[in-house]
Amino acid sequence: MDKNWCIEKNTFEKQDVERNGSKFLIGNGFMGYRGTMEEYTADQLVAVNLAGFFDLAEGSNWRESVNAPNPLYTAIEAYGEELNIAKISPVLHKQKLDIKNGIHSRKTVFYIKDINITIKAERFVSMARENIVAMKYSISADKPMSVVVNTGIDKNIWNISGNHLNYTKEELSENKIELNAETVQLKNRLRIYEAVLDLSDIKNTAGDKILHSAEVNLRPNEEFEFIKFGGIYHDEALKNSKSNFEKAIESGYEVLKSEHISVWKKIWTNSDVIIDGDDEAQLALRYSIYHLCSIAPHNTEKCGIPARGLSGQVYKGAAFWDTEMFMLPFFQFTDKTVAENLLKYRINT
Repeated sequence: MDKNWCIEKNTFEKQDVERNGSKFLIGNGFMGYRGTMEEYTADQLVAVNLAGFFDLAEGSNWRESVNAPNPLYTAIEAYGEELNIAKISPVLHKQKLDIKNGIHSRKTVFYIKDINITIKAERFVSMARENIVAMKYSISADKPMSVVVNTGIDKNIWNISGNHLNYTKEELSENKIELNAETVQLKNRLRIYEAVLDLSDIKNTAGDKILHSAEVNLRPNEEFEFIKFGGIYHDEALKNSKSNFEKAIESGYEVLKSEHISVWKKIWTNSDVIIDGDDEAQLALRYSIYHLCSIAPHNTEKCGIPARGLSGQVYKGAAFWDTEMFMLPFFQFTDKTVAENLLKYRINT
């Protein structure tokens, strides 16, 4: 892919975990998913930040945006060890953000007991279906071995000011999870769905994580691949959430990905600015445009653009006058629907 469309990191340093979470963000204006690894937890600042969904955390004085449980949590166990780059140094690690298509990917190689184990994953927050996030994940090894796949919803959420959610109901089936919660102060309802495909011999476990667990036998240099879908719903979207999520599953990963890329293609058709002769400036400008379009309210006039985008709860999700001074002009020329939504939000509040 053209180097002017990709943000890449080809090494791993623990001190970059927090920075990379924001740097490799994916989002669609409804939610932002930090650029964290699938095996990360709250300790590594995983966050699925929801635009315009606010509540007062226990022990806090100010409402802030709510982070949702993580429906893409996935961790691999090999010989009793969790393959987590925050705990085990990898022999190779690459992380990439394709800003042209809004897709995050990683490739990590671990060396355990004389075996190279490779994890690959790509994910996107759908620009075509705002409640949906999807992931393709694969494992391979250069020698025969078995691994345990633990994948599901992680309820242990990273929050800056304290807990925002009380969990009310869990429903588990062979390959799906439904998790219901309500916010601590306002009692607003939140529903998270998760589904995993192509992973057999599943059993559900409990705790901070609601997991499907399966033992997988790997053949040398053959990839074992599975697909995950997540659905996040609140407010008016709760009414048809189950059918909405089921339709996404039925559509399949590749159709969802194609829809998502098509929307980004339209966005870039209206938004791209081409700079000749300076690749660094070209990438920097496109990266800024990517973030603006990832965090803009495409489908609602009930929220603005927070000061830190959708990367977390810093600044409490507040929308400052920077929106009108620095961001609104961009949308006036590229996306009049978003510009109108931003103005209506300010008028209505």
